[in-house]
Amino acid sequence: MDKKRLVELLAASHDEMDLMATARALASFGPDALDVVPDLVALLHAGEPSRTAAAAFVLSEIGAPALEHDPKLVQKFLPLLSHVNNEVRHWVTVALSRFGPAASTAVASFLNGLRDNDEGVRIVSAQALGEVGPDAAGAIEGLISTLQDPSPSVRRAAASALARVDVLGSRCVSPLIHALHDPAPAVRSSAAEALWVMGAVASPAAPSLLACLDDEDADVRLRAVQALGRVETESRAVVTSVARRLTDPDVRVRCHAAQTLQRLGAFATSAVGQLVAALRDADELTRFCAVEALEAISPHATAALLPAVNLALSHCLRDPSRIVQSRAVSALGALGEQSRHTDDMLLASLKHLDSDVRLASVEALARMGSPAPAIVDALRQCLADDCGAVRVAACGALHAVGKPAYEYLPVLIDALRDPNASVQLAGIKVLSGLGPLANGAEPALQTKLGDSNPLIREVAREALLRLQHVETASGE
Repeated sequence: MDKKRLVELLAASHDEMDLMATARALASFGPDALDVVPDLVALLHAGEPSRTAAAAFVLSEIGAPALEHDPKLVQKFLPLLSHVNNEVRHWVTVALSRFGPAASTAVASFLNGLRDNDEGVRIVSAQALGEVGPDAAGAIEGLISTLQDPSPSVRRAAASALARVDVLGSRCVSPLIHALHDPAPAVRSSAAEALWVMGAVASPAAPSLLACLDDEDADVRLRAVQALGRVETESRAVVTSVARRLTDPDVRVRCHAAQTLQRLGAFATSAVGQLVAALRDADELTRFCAVEALEAISPHATAALLPAVNLALSHCLRDPSRIVQSRAVSALGALGEQSRHTDDMLLASLKHLDSDVRLASVEALARMGSPAPAIVDALRQCLADDCGAVRVAACGALHAVGKPAYEYLPVLIDALRDPNASVQLAGIKVLSGLGPLANGAEPALQTKLGDSNPLIREVAREALLRLQHVETASGE
């Protein structure tokens, strides 16, 4: 139905159900309803609370663009925050929250909203303060007091808002630590998430977050695992406790435990054994995250551990999941210089049925840069692979190991005609890095300046400029 017709219905109806149904239909246009903003603003003061609430709801769905359309909209909303009708107060607060920092003049009213007799208004008032952010610093004490609200939903909203308002953590870390012991799991989870947002300034919370790793609620354990990766990054106790969560009954916790250990990097070497065990997890994503973590941590581990890590990763090449296989190939390539057996593992993966695994294998061999005859011969065979991305990657790998350009330049030129834009872009990127060796490809690159894809045109232009610059420099 036409937007103008919906506005007319919104102005004429006296049935609350019809009003909200019409409002939802109009709200579905989102920012495309900008042209009816003046009509909606007029309805805010139409007298009927249900009509005012419906208009505010639509404006909330239009969001920040409505403020650009009517810069005085915040001031027009402000009087309605003290309306006698709680639905009006609710939706006006929500609409203002969509304006973010631009609604900072409403902070005092949002602060009053934290004490509203309606639970929903208190929730959206806390959320609105969070959307305003640091400009709502004057409301920090009010939000801290709201952590004692009788409603768990309100306490949860207040905890989330505090991290966005008190970004330096100068006043809210201690109250949030206290909130980690709230009787409501949702509040404990929100407090842990808020501390995660704050990062290192929340380091005093580390002991309480460690205790949360044994919380009965999976969401709390999940947020605590995430927070510890940012709050305390050099603690042996954190590594030990997070590593124990690799066997958590909740798959999300196991995945994030691996990701947190990956983030801790060199400080997490004591968890290598548990990460190797996680490669046998029943969940695909957990195994994937464990591979990533091992790639990040293993270079910092003792040399005695590396053979076991490489052997475990090689077993992942037979993993039932394609993404785990591909990630394991990349990890083996990154650790390749420290393993005598990696070459054979990667060479076998070049014959994998899945092109993504073959591509990862070629890229891994390129990173290793080994000129071993068996590797060079295998890469040459990849120049005839039925996947364009693998062929282009093989060209880059052969260049990396010092093979002459005549072996692979025709393949790169042919890649510029591939129907897949990503293959063309990859081919141009390799050509750009060849310098004078890519002289024979200039005519092909010139044709890409007229390509229908603007990204290909731009990358080709940059490649030609680079080649011309290299030629000029070498001629001097």
